[in-house]
Amino acid sequence: MPRVLIFSFFVFFFWVNAVNASDLSTFVYISEDALQSGQVISLTDLAYLDIPAGSLNHSSRISLAKSEQSSELSEDFISDVFSWQILDAEINTSLSLVINNKFVESFISVYKKVDNGWEEVSYENTNNGYKILITDSFGSIVIAEKNFFEYSIVLDAETVAKGYPVKTPDGYFEFHILSGVFSKEITVNIKSLSSEVYSPNAGLSVSSPIYYFYIDSDEDINKDLAIDIKFIQGDENNKEIYYWDNQNLTWHISPSETNYTDGVVRTFTHQKEMIIGVFSGKIMEEGVASWYAWKNGDFAASPDYPKGTKLKVTNIANRESVIITVNDYGPDRSIHPERVIDLDKVAFNKIANPRMGLIDVSVELIYFK
Repeated sequence: MPRVLIFSFFVFFFWVNAVNASDLSTFVYISEDALQSGQVISLTDLAYLDIPAGSLNHSSRISLAKSEQSSELSEDFISDVFSWQILDAEINTSLSLVINNKFVESFISVYKKVDNGWEEVSYENTNNGYKILITDSFGSIVIAEKNFFEYSIVLDAETVAKGYPVKTPDGYFEFHILSGVFSKEITVNIKSLSSEVYSPNAGLSVSSPIYYFYIDSDEDINKDLAIDIKFIQGDENNKEIYYWDNQNLTWHISPSETNYTDGVVRTFTHQKEMIIGVFSGKIMEEGVASWYAWKNGDFAASPDYPKGTKLKVTNIANRESVIITVNDYGPDRSIHPERVIDLDKVAFNKIANPRMGLIDVSVELIYFK
């Protein structure tokens, strides 16, 4: 028994202090032996610091704390401040701070404390919470909700009835609320987002700021809204507006009209909430198609087009074609870069024998929902 107690003390010890009803902290010592197998430091069920094996070069004292927001923070920050400090050791590979996501909305921004304020950082939404990679020996993280807008304007009923263009101060984003779309007062909210957090799909590059807009209204949109986004000239590739699919964490093309002379792309939408931007690149029109059995019809999974889009898929070898409706997302081009589409087995069978498994196809847009 004494030997077990001594060994346990050598591995690590910790205590939790409740400074007041809202502040909480834990302080841990981790030995070099314990670091070889990796450790997790938890702050009740609010957050934890994941320390992978070999990520620190020496035994270390580590603190993890939660505190109330300071007065310098906007009221739109919805979490407490989570801070960490690593003493006596250097970081070899990144650690992870995971913050419980039970108390926040599905769309959030994560900010890290810097010298002159707060800076947005990337994160991964996992089953355990919001995961932020840590490479500094100390720092602070806070979560903001989606109404953390940089620009808001209230339009009364008389103004929206006539129609009104809403333009951001940077001049890149213009929202045309056409006459008759709304009959009551609305609030238009717009925020620019980090392209590092919402990075473009493979083969695309960012050609404008990325915007999140939200129209606060209890009315349904009865006709499309027009959106103009200026793009940055720099290459000869196609410029198209894309919107963010928050469920599949990818970008989809939006039907666009591009004015290359004025450097503006226009799209139409009936959505009151979107993440949107201009990207430069080309949609994959030829590649490999596979099949999978699911709905047993003329359907397919596409990484480029949203559900409801109709596409003409042609077998390049025999020129047989089938018109399908997109009803799923895929294939994942980070794993299968050559894949242009995944066909339902029924649709695949109309242009090739399923025993072939994979075929070369071309894809043509027929109808965009």
